[in-house]
Amino acid sequence: MTWTPPDDLDVLRSHIAERLVAAVTDRDAGWRTPTFATVGVDGGPRARTVVLRAIDNDRRRLVIYTDRRSAKIREIGVIDRVALSFWDSRANQQLRITGRASVVLPGPEVSAAWDALPVASRLPYLAELAPGAHPTRPEAGWPDNAGDPLTDTDAGRAVFALLAVAWTDWDWLWLGQNGHRRAHWHWGPADDLRGDWVVP
Repeated sequence: MTWTPPDDLDVLRSHIAERLVAAVTDRDAGWRTPTFATVGVDGGPRARTVVLRAIDNDRRRLVIYTDRRSAKIREIGVIDRVALSFWDSRANQQLRITGRASVVLPGPEVSAAWDALPVASRLPYLAELAPGAHPTRPEAGWPDNAGDPLTDTDAGRAVFALLAVAWTDWDWLWLGQNGHRRAHWHWGPADDLRGDWVVP
C-alpha cells in the first residue's frame, strides 16, 4: 500500500518524530545514518556520515558519538551551527535538521553510552592516532591486540565523546509520483513553534 503524506502539519510532525525514534534502534532504518555538516576551521564546508544514537523530541535534541580528537569537535568550538540531512530511499523522504551542537560534558549520560557500547564499537576509540592523521600505510590505527577478546577496551573511554544537537528547524521533503510535498517547522527562542507548507 502506497503511503500518502497527511494534510495536517501536526500529524506529519508526529510521523517524522516517530521515524527519528525508530532510527535510533532499527539498524535498517533509512534515517539511521544521516550526513552531519559543520563549518570547517578554514570556513569551508565539512560533511560526513554519522550514526543517530539518541533522540529526544520533547527537548528537541539528538545525539551522535565521536572521538573527541576529531575535527568536528574543533569546528563546533568555533561555529556551533550544524545541519544534518537524512534520506530514506525506500520511503522517498528527506529530512534536514539545523541547530546548534555542543559536546556533552563527562557524566552519567556519557558513561552510560560508553558502557552500552559493544566491544566491536569501542575499538575505533583505541586508535593511537587521532582521526584525520596521516599514517605511513593504510590502517585503522587500532592496537595490534585490538581483535583479542581479552583486550581492555576501556582505555577508549578517554576519547569517547557525545555530541548533542539542539535543533531549531526541520525541513521535510517527500518525493511522490503525482507531486512532491514539503514542509518546514521552526522553533523560536521561547520554544514557540511555527509550521508551514513549502513548495518543493
